[in-house]
Amino acid sequence: MKMRFCLSVRLFAALALLLFASAPDAHAAKKNQPAPEPAEVGIPAGPLDGLTVIKGQPVSLEKGKIYVVEFWATWCGPCIKGIPHLTKLQAKYADQGVTVIGITNETDAAKVKAFVAEQGEKMAYTVAMDPKRKVAANYMQAYQRRGIPSAFLVDQKGDMVWVGHPNAGMDEVLEMVVAGTFDVAAYARAQQEKAALREKAGKITGKYFKALRKGKPMEEAREIAEQIFELNSSDVLITLVWDIYDSEGGKIPCDYELALKLAEKANADTGGKDPGALDAYAMGLAKTGQLEQAIAMQKKAIELMPKDHVSRKYMVKQLEEFEQALAKQNAG
Repeated sequence: MKMRFCLSVRLFAALALLLFASAPDAHAAKKNQPAPEPAEVGIPAGPLDGLTVIKGQPVSLEKGKIYVVEFWATWCGPCIKGIPHLTKLQAKYADQGVTVIGITNETDAAKVKAFVAEQGEKMAYTVAMDPKRKVAANYMQAYQRRGIPSAFLVDQKGDMVWVGHPNAGMDEVLEMVVAGTFDVAAYARAQQEKAALREKAGKITGKYFKALRKGKPMEEAREIAEQIFELNSSDVLITLVWDIYDSEGGKIPCDYELALKLAEKANADTGGKDPGALDAYAMGLAKTGQLEQAIAMQKKAIELMPKDHVSRKYMVKQLEEFEQALAKQNAG
């Protein structure tokens, strides 16, 4: 980047795709006093002083190196589930100047040590305690993060460049930071645009399902839903597709023909190379009785989906159900 940018982390609100485990904030603003504005990305990150290292070596920010700083706790279920993810990142980028450090504000050292020891090599990155919350003040408190896990990326310049949930786009950003191609301003604008797009799509979807709940004819409701095509986004198309599938068995009719049309467009727009679009398309084909085509589409989705992706096992299970349905149909 030729310029330095200072952008509010509120620009990354679109990344909050998951509900986080909440922890009380010991440093909350006093009653009747306005809360301070959150710190900004694009400015120097706070130091990592005052930590008690449980695993690994003491860490201090050094220019030319990259840091993934995650706040977690032994009692936090989502944090525990994310430990293998951080271990993979550390292994992947160990030779490229990346240090992953997990920090907990817990004060029971024996409990934290026992937990880390039990994890063994599943937790193969630096782990530290921040009992006095000095580092938390520079990260969690400064950026107004109220839940864990929360992750922070510090680039080669020592600047804070990304803040959010570790499963909400962090890997993509880290890859660009390592390559030296990450543009803070451009990324923030893109997230704003995605958030605005999701808001528009949400309004269309809301009107569509409202029409169905009121007993409007399916053809009339479909005209509302098809307005989503104008947004030119495969992501919002796929989201509506699964919303329709999820209504199955409920009090409103499930329009499989519409879902298939939406999924087919999303698949075409992504060149038949997006596993999510292929998965949604395969379901639409199956729901409309085209099982052979659904199986072929699902196999392609599985082939393109990374083996370690959490959704892959569900795709495999869905393929098995398609194949069983086809076998039953042929036997009948």
